[in-house]
Amino acid sequence: MKTLSDGEKLKAFRKYKELSQSELAQKVDKKTAAISKYESGETEIPLSVIRLLNSRLNMSFEWFFKPNYKGGMEAVVEKRDLVKDIGAILADYKLLEGVVEKQNLKISRLEATVKVILSKIEA
Repeated sequence: MKTLSDGEKLKAFRKYKELSQSELAQKVDKKTAAISKYESGETEIPLSVIRLLNSRLNMSFEWFFKPNYKGGMEAVVEKRDLVKDIGAILADYKLLEGVVEKQNLKISRLEATVKVILSKIEA
């Protein structure tokens, strides 16, 4: 498993909590631009912010500071994204299923019309 940078961990945690950068910034008393810089690795995350993440959002110090800690959120985020993808695929399937049913109904009506026309021609 790849060891995540602090910025990648912050981003994974933010996604786990389903927060935007702006929402996270409000919760830790920072500007959105600061969160963006932390996540990109442009700026180091201050310990004060890590403490706020722990106290206000229950981020585990152990998860944040231990490399490859098994209690990490990456798998949770990946699973949540996978569930969303499956949900989107299912919605597309249901939509297509409805289209196919409508097409089958149109074909059935067309076949019935052709049969009526053929019966009139044959008579």
